[in-house]
Amino acid sequence: MLTLFTMLRPVSSVITRYSTTCTSSFHPNTSTSSSFNLITPSRTITSPTNPLPKHILKLQSNPKYVKESMETVLEGIKNVSDLWQRSESCIFTSLLVTEKGLGLLNSRLKDSDYSSPSHYPSCETVLINDAVANKISSVNTNQGVFLILKIPPYIEQSHSNDNEFYLILDGVSDPGNVGTLIRSHLAFAPTTTKPKIIMFGSGCANPFGPAVLRSSAGASFLCEHKTIPDLEGLREFFRDVRGKGKIFVASMAEDGAENNFEEADFKNACGLVLGNEGAGVCESLRLAAACSEEELFEQISVEMSGKVESLNVAVVGSIILNKMGKYIPN
Repeated sequence: MLTLFTMLRPVSSVITRYSTTCTSSFHPNTSTSSSFNLITPSRTITSPTNPLPKHILKLQSNPKYVKESMETVLEGIKNVSDLWQRSESCIFTSLLVTEKGLGLLNSRLKDSDYSSPSHYPSCETVLINDAVANKISSVNTNQGVFLILKIPPYIEQSHSNDNEFYLILDGVSDPGNVGTLIRSHLAFAPTTTKPKIIMFGSGCANPFGPAVLRSSAGASFLCEHKTIPDLEGLREFFRDVRGKGKIFVASMAEDGAENNFEEADFKNACGLVLGNEGAGVCESLRLAAACSEEELFEQISVEMSGKVESLNVAVVGSIILNKMGKYIPN
């Protein structure tokens, strides 16, 4: 079985890092793309040893630094422009672009149906050369576009109304899997509901880590996240959602103990639990489930041809989320 709950919490320790001095280098229009004002750099960086590129390098390579700084980096023209247009809650601090990347980003934003939330002008735009871009990129062939963002706070409440649906992740440590699941959750969730994701324990990949953001195409910023660090918190969550619907626990392999997801009734679904395909759902979650009403949970699996023993957690989760999305009430 799969289950994933990622635990992200700000650390109280103070770290020494680059602190961006924001200048209003981007003055976008607030009406239509026809009057779009081009993004223009306020300064240039030509050395990878500059504090800002070094800050990005640490964000790319050090998960602990991401948690402590409460900042992350998203790279790629499509990822950055899509998030730039869709999110009204993100706080962007710095945009680093090569000359070619800047031209392509401006062109993509200008051609889109684009309007700018008020916080975007505080984002400093910095022109970098190819040497800096190659140094700070996490991919072999980069597009010369890097956006530093503040990580938003996690939600505190377990639920807010009867129609909430939660993707519950436990032990899914691969950033590619976590990013794909977040993206699928956003794609198939009801349009009137902001997707909710719960991370349990400490084994999950950070949903705001650069690798997860790349895989999710920035979708992490379009969902709400909650962390549950311990068994008691998990029991409390299950008590809160009791009576709201049913939580489905997905298995990566067919062992005869689960129902085929095609035959499941998802009309009253309030959650899907996915765990690490090697270890399955952790013992803590099993204990918390055992202390709850039996009717709250149902185990399901995806039927296979028999040529493989199990499926990747992101594949199973995406298949089930697609089916669930057709039944979850708007």
